[in-house]
Amino acid sequence: MDWLADGGRLRAFLAVAERGGFTRAAESLGVTQPTVSSLVAGLERSLGAQLLARARTGTRLTPAGEAFAPHARRLLAVADEARRAATGAASAERRHLAVAGGEALVTYALPPALARLRARLPRLDVTLRVADPAGAIAALRAGEVACVAAARTAVPQDVSFRPVGRDRLMLIAPPGHPLAGRRPVRLERLSGETLVVREAGRADRAQLEGLLRHAGVSPAGRVVVTGLEAVKRGVAAGLGVAAVPALSAADDLASGRLAEVRVSGGLPEVEWGLAMPSNREIHPLAEALLRELTGDA
Repeated sequence: MDWLADGGRLRAFLAVAERGGFTRAAESLGVTQPTVSSLVAGLERSLGAQLLARARTGTRLTPAGEAFAPHARRLLAVADEARRAATGAASAERRHLAVAGGEALVTYALPPALARLRARLPRLDVTLRVADPAGAIAALRAGEVACVAAARTAVPQDVSFRPVGRDRLMLIAPPGHPLAGRRPVRLERLSGETLVVREAGRADRAQLEGLLRHAGVSPAGRVVVTGLEAVKRGVAAGLGVAAVPALSAADDLASGRLAEVRVSGGLPEVEWGLAMPSNREIHPLAEALLRELTGDA
């Protein structure tokens, strides 16, 4: 027999032996009863011995079946182990990691960690997908991505959340702007300023708009753009001020392309991390990415 190829025959035989009948075995395997009968018959022909005896009270093992059953279990275990070993070796040659998340995290937080991971796994393929929280979690549930980079508040309770760090909302302005100084300013000082914002529904815009409404602030207008880079470039060009995740503006502040507007009392902070499925095995590459992000690699 080709034990690796005949795993289906062994499984059919053991299912009948354990469940006492062909019909119940077929139900447990998700196939038809004739399929199970055919698989068992093929196994018996190959061995040249009857393994199962049908009776009105059910199906029982023959003496040959009793002798063969423990060996069948070991053979099936070895075949499964061999298949897993071959699959694992093949996947080690070409691994793929798909990650979804918000624009700020996917664009600014993940690439350095992924670069370190690829330095250890040079043949690693990576797909980074920018998505709103609902779309990212839906992709995780569907198995389209291994993990999601998101704020804790955006992760449902039935999804596992692994914390990585914290980020805060930051108000930015062009260098030399009257509000961009060392002294914190009150949100009321934004009255009459033009806001450079992303499209409606983005978390940073929603947070800022809520804060301004609470403070009774009416901006002079809004310039709506797509993407954080467009927001920052618009601010640098003098179109107005904007609120962005701090991690997205670090390099621009350091280079002097943008300036921070310090706000009295500060702006909201969020805890962010990786969301992973809680109802199935965690992807090992997602765990590896988490270790790179947290410095535990």
